[in-house]
Amino acid sequence: YVLYGLARRGLAPKAIVNLRSEIIVVVGCILGGIPLVDSVDISILDLVRTGDKVKVIAKAKKGVVVIENGEYT
Repeated sequence: YVLYGLARRGLAPKAIVNLRSEIIVVVGCILGGIPLVDSVDISILDLVRTGDKVKVIAKAKKGVVVIENGEYT
């Protein structure tokens, strides 16, 4: 319930992108209204660097991570 608590205080991350999410993270995101993109390809780690700006679009069946220099789906 840490993510939920952070969301209630306005301190939650704007979104979470995981290679593989634990169920507790999924539940925290659902309860806290935090967008979650799960099961991304590990190659995304080669594209995103600390400080990069990304936009996460999380929908029911598909998530998109948009990076400054292109798009990764």
